[in-house]
This record gives sequence, C-alpha cells and structure tokens, in this order.
Amino acid sequence: MRHNRQKQSRKHLNYLSINFTIPLPPFILFDGTYLTEGLNTSVPIKDRIMNVLKTGGINKARWCVTRETVEEIKLLEEKKGGFGHILRFALDECDIIPPISPSTTPSLSIQNFVTTHSYTFVATQDPDLASVVRSTGKGSVFRISRTVTLLESLSNAVKNRAGKGERDKGKVEDDVREVLEGIKGKEREERRGGGGGEGRGRKRKKAKEANPLSCKKKGGEGKKKGGGEGEGKRKRKRKNKGGEGGEGER
Repeated sequence: MRHNRQKQSRKHLNYLSINFTIPLPPFILFDGTYLTEGLNTSVPIKDRIMNVLKTGGINKARWCVTRETVEEIKLLEEKKGGFGHILRFALDECDIIPPISPSTTPSLSIQNFVTTHSYTFVATQDPDLASVVRSTGKGSVFRISRTVTLLESLSNAVKNRAGKGERDKGKVEDDVREVLEGIKGKEREERRGGGGGEGRGRKRKKAKEANPLSCKKKGGEGKKKGGGEGEGKRKRKRKNKGGEGGEGER
C-alpha cells in the first residue's frame, strides 16, 4: 500500500509540474482542522508532507496559515483550552498570510488565497473546504487518514484546466504559424519580382548568335548530309519474300 501511495503521489506531482507553473518552494496552507488532527495524534506534520513532496522532486516547502486561522485557534484556546500547542506551531513554524480581502471565516480566507495564486496545496480535514479547493482547479488537498498523510487524487477541475491550457497553447501556435506563412509568402513574391523594384525590371538577355556548341545543330547537319546513304542502307536491309520476283528486280 505504501508503494502504491508513493507511485500515485509521484504521478500527481509530475502531472502538475508539466501542466502548471508551481511556485518553488510550493505553498502548503494549513487550516485549523488539519493542525488539530495532526498535533493531537502526534503526527509529524512537516516530515510526512515532505516525504510526499519528495516523490515529485520537491525538497522544500513554504508552510503557511492565514491570519483568520490563527485568530480562530486563539479563540478556541481562550474558550476551551487545549489548543496552546497548536497555536505555538502556527506562530512559530508557519508564515502568517495577511487577509487578501475582507472575510469572516478561515475557510473563506483560504479560498481567497487559492483563487488568487497559481497553485496551492491545502492541508485540511474539512470536507466542505476540500471540495471547494478541488473545484477551483488551482489546488490539491492533503489530509490525514488514521495517522497516514495522503495527497488526494487530481480533481476533474484541475484536469480540465490543464486541457484548456493545451488548447490555448495550440491556438497561439496556429496564429504564429499563420504569421510566418504570410512572411514567407511575401518573400517568395519579392524573389519572383512581384514585390517591385529591381526584381521587376530585371530582363533576360537574348542570344545574338547561335551557340556553336549546340548538339542539335550538328546532329541536324549530319542527318542532312548523310541522308542519301542512310536511305540506301535501309533499302539493302529489306528482305524480299518472293524469290524470283526479287532477283528480277535486282
């Protein structure tokens, strides 16, 4: 099972590297549910995610939380307690992302970050947030299942976005090809003299006298001079089918 997970993660990351521009190091954006699940079950969060990323040749990552997520963890610590270690991890181990636009919940702040960046990996245990991230076509989801860190499979939105990029690339190539063909056509016309200037005024010089080395002339003269002999030889080669009639004619 572990080998299969590594294989799927490698395919996932290779697909992204081919079809998208992923910032290096990539953004790993945590929400409160993932931090709570990982730290309360003693899962080495960073090490497990890095093991997945290394299958795709990624050796560094940028660990992030939004300002709204930090405020939510602080509020839970004040009301319920037991969130101090999660808050310390968020403040000490992660970069805090300032609000991109006015938002009221951590989930909305994460959605805003994903939609305004080229590609983001979101670590969450919230199925609703994970569904929204997948639907944008600009993010992949990490989640924890029985202390195992998983990179979810590519969403249809990501695949459709990659296909649209290929189609747009093909349109650009077609436009460039048309421009190049137009330039080549103009160059051909200029070479043929259709572009005016020197090409149009250029005329071929006519030969004033017959070429003395012409084979046709010599051949023609030879045929004329030896015309009689040639005819006599052709007559001698004929065979007379009538024996007596032929001798009489000779």
